[in-house]
Amino acid sequence: MKFIDYSNDGNVQVTYNQQIKPLISVIIPVYNSELYLKECLDSVINQTYKKIEIICVDDGSTDHTGEIADFYAAKYDFIKCIHKENGGLSSARNVGIAEAKGQFIHMCDADDWVAPTFLEVIATKAIGDIRSSSRVPDIVKFNYYRHVDGKTTLCKNVLQEGSYDSVEDIDSLMKQALKSVNSYVLSAWSHIYRRDFLIENNLTFVSERKVGSEDFLFNLEALCFAKKVYAVNDACYYYDLRFGSLTQKYRELLPKQYVNLYRSYMKFIENSHVRNKHIDEFQNMFLWQLIFGTCFPNEYRKTENHSVADGRVRVKEICGINEVHTIARNQLKTAKKPIKILYLLAFVFKQEWIFFWIFVGKKKNS
Repeated sequence: MKFIDYSNDGNVQVTYNQQIKPLISVIIPVYNSELYLKECLDSVINQTYKKIEIICVDDGSTDHTGEIADFYAAKYDFIKCIHKENGGLSSARNVGIAEAKGQFIHMCDADDWVAPTFLEVIATKAIGDIRSSSRVPDIVKFNYYRHVDGKTTLCKNVLQEGSYDSVEDIDSLMKQALKSVNSYVLSAWSHIYRRDFLIENNLTFVSERKVGSEDFLFNLEALCFAKKVYAVNDACYYYDLRFGSLTQKYRELLPKQYVNLYRSYMKFIENSHVRNKHIDEFQNMFLWQLIFGTCFPNEYRKTENHSVADGRVRVKEICGINEVHTIARNQLKTAKKPIKILYLLAFVFKQEWIFFWIFVGKKKNS
C-alpha cells in the first residue's frame, strides 16, 4: 500500500524534547475524520507551548483516518495513536484519559482546531507554577470562536477571568451553567481538566448513545466535585459547526436519551455527597432547554425520514413522559408569568397544538 505524507512541512515546524514530561495531554477522538484531521493535528502540533502530548483515539474508522493518525504518530514522538473497535465518542475519550500522562487534559474534537498560543495561555494564566501553587485548578474554561460557513464569530464566556475557589463561587458557577447552557457552554472541548481530579472522583463519560449529550452530564458532575475553577478570557478554540453533522439531523432517540440523562444525574446526586445539589435548577434546565428547546424543534424538523406530522404525535408523547409531566405540574404551582403558565398547561394537558404554533405556525405567519 502506498504511504502518503499527510503532513505539511512548510506549516509545521516543531522542536520537541521527548524527555520532557508533558504538562498537558490533548486527547483527539477520531472517527472517519480524514477530511479535517490534518488541520486539527497541525494546529496542536504548532503550539508555542511544548510540554504536551497528543493522543489520537481511532474509534474504528472505516476511511483513511487511522492511517493519517498513524503517520503523525510515527513522525512525532509526542503523538500516540490508539486504535479501538467502534464504541462512540465517550468510549474514545475514556480510553484517552486512561492513557494520558499529562497533569492536565484537553479534549479536542477532530473537526475543530486551536490557536497557536492556546496551551501557552492556559499554562501561563490558569496553571502557573504547579510546584508552588497551593491549589491548582481542577477545571479551566476559556472563550472560543464559532466557525460556520466560512464566517468566524467570537463567543464569550459568561465568566469573568479569574479564579473561582470558594464554595459560594462554585455554587454560582453551577447555577450559571444550568441557567445559561448556551452561554456557559458545557461542551468538553471548552474545558481543561486536572487529570488526578478526574481519576480521584471517578469521572468518566457516559455513552452519548445513552444520554444524548454526554458533555452535559460529565461537566455537571465535574462541577459538583470541583474545588477550584479558573476562567480565561482569551479565545483559543475554533469550533467548526458543520451542517450535516449530528446536531443538524433528526434524532429519533433524543427524548429517550435526555430522559436517561435526567435519571443519570438525579441518581448521581442522590448517591454523592455534594453540598448543594441544585435540583430545581437542573429540572428547569431539563424541561426548558433539553425538552422544550431541543427535543421539540427536533420533532418539528422535516427531513427525508421524518415528517412534521410524525413530530406532532411525538411531541404529545413527550409531554406524557413521567419526568416531564411531573416537573411541569410542579412548576405550574408557582408560575406567575401568563406565557409560562400557558406553556406549562400545554405540557400538563398535552396540548401539542400550542407548541406547534410556537415552532411552526409563527414562522409560517411571519
